[in-house]
Amino acid sequence: MFEILNGKTLLVVDDVATIRTIIADVLGSNGVEVLEAESGERALEVASGRAIDAFLLDIRLAGINGLELCRALRAMARYRSAPIVFVTSMDEREMLQWALEAGCDDFIQKPIYPMVLRKRLSNLLEMASCRKRLGRAIAQSYGNANTSIGRPTPRRSN
Repeated sequence: MFEILNGKTLLVVDDVATIRTIIADVLGSNGVEVLEAESGERALEVASGRAIDAFLLDIRLAGINGLELCRALRAMARYRSAPIVFVTSMDEREMLQWALEAGCDDFIQKPIYPMVLRKRLSNLLEMASCRKRLGRAIAQSYGNANTSIGRPTPRRSN
């Protein structure tokens, strides 16, 4: 049911070690490599050095907060379409609106329900995969169209 999770790399960013451990336990059983960061600064270091398939972020982080981290990740070309999900206990509509405006794809309320986490993450990874395939198909089609544009039409001589 969650095959798409197998082999993916996920970065969990939360200042609470227990939350990181719970997420790692839940997703690790599905073949996800879970990397952890306790701060936005550390998350940027990890994201710069590793290929990450998806991110789970807390909004409230010391230093670079989750919203700033989300914007910074979206500014990196390799993470423009990577799923970013906020895991939060906050229910303030304005804050959630800011999270969406910062570029997140979804949010999950704490406490974390394993089935909800797996399903939402699976759906987002599937959508990201479809977007990549569509982008490649469009680029290939556009590239093929470009190869014929501007070429002189061969003239036949009698």
